[in-house]
Amino acid sequence: MGAISASAAGKILVCNVRKRILSGPCRAKAKGLHTLHLVYSWPTPQHDLDTATSIAGLEGIVGWHYQGGTAFLAWSGDNTGYGPELVDVDVAAIHQSGGLSYSLQIVCCADWYTPAGGAGTATLTVTDNLGITRTIEINPNQENAGAVTRVATITILGDGTWSLTAGG
Repeated sequence: MGAISASAAGKILVCNVRKRILSGPCRAKAKGLHTLHLVYSWPTPQHDLDTATSIAGLEGIVGWHYQGGTAFLAWSGDNTGYGPELVDVDVAAIHQSGGLSYSLQIVCCADWYTPAGGAGTATLTVTDNLGITRTIEINPNQENAGAVTRVATITILGDGTWSLTAGG
C-alpha cells in the first residue's frame, strides 16, 4: 500500500498510493465502503468536548444539544469527562437511499463546553470498515449551547473514495 505524511495541523501533505504521488487531500479507494467510525477524543485534564456531526443535505444532527441518532448516524452520547465521543455513519444505507450519487460531505463540529473549563486541541480519528484510518488534530472553540465550530469535513465520493480534511 502507500505511505501518508501529515503536518502538525493535520492536513495531509503527500499520499503515495501504488507508487503514484498525489498532492492535496489523500483519497483512499474504499471498494466495499459500508461504515465510517468517528472518534472525537481529547487529552486529560480537559473536560467535556461537545460534538455535532451531520450529513450535508440529509436530515439531522447528532451530538449534545441536538439528537442522539438519525437514520444514518449513531452517536455514543455526551461524555462530560475525558472522552471520547463516537459517531457511526452508515454509508451503505445512505447509498441505498439514493443519498450518495456523486459525493457527500459529513460535517464535523466540536466545541468545549465553557462551564466545564476545557480548552486546547483535540483529535478526530476516522476509520472505515476496511480498516483505513485517518487522524487529524482539531481546534474547537468555546460554547454553551451545542457545538458549532466546523473542525473537519469528510468527503465521500460515489466511487467509494473518501477524504478527511481539517476545518470547514
